[in-house]
Amino acid sequence: MPSVFALYAAHRKVLNPSALLTLIIYLIGTTIFVTSNIALTMLELSHKYFNASSDEQRLLLAAAGEAMLAKGAHGSLGVFIGFSLIPFANALMSGVMLFGKVFSRLTSYIGLVGNSLMIIYILLVTFVPAVEKLALEFAMPAGLLVMMWMILFTIKLFKLSRKEAS
Repeated sequence: MPSVFALYAAHRKVLNPSALLTLIIYLIGTTIFVTSNIALTMLELSHKYFNASSDEQRLLLAAAGEAMLAKGAHGSLGVFIGFSLIPFANALMSGVMLFGKVFSRLTSYIGLVGNSLMIIYILLVTFVPAVEKLALEFAMPAGLLVMMWMILFTIKLFKLSRKEAS
């Protein structure tokens, strides 16, 4: 998440409204994703299950756990909004990078393609679960391209920070 603030800061003088909109969308997506994450709820349920004194309590807690898993399962609608806003904001930031001319066109295009493939993956997994193997064909290059995008813009951010320090 700090990288999104750094990308916004790099574009605040060039394309401030677009960069700010991207930052806001990213923060909303991150907030929704974190609040819909069921990991902490599942941890609490597991502690209660372990300390339950009767089979009835364990059955009730197991049912609650199953309900939480269904709500927050990968590809469920509960996770879709938060999980899709993040690569959408990253794709928008790649567009800002392209028009802002602070970063190279290559970095911008890698971010656009990688994050667009990630959005396609999320859409397929959520709305067409029968094509999960096809969806993975989008996820693998998407993940590699997004990692490459992050490495490239991080290198440029370090160069920019050294330039400003001088």
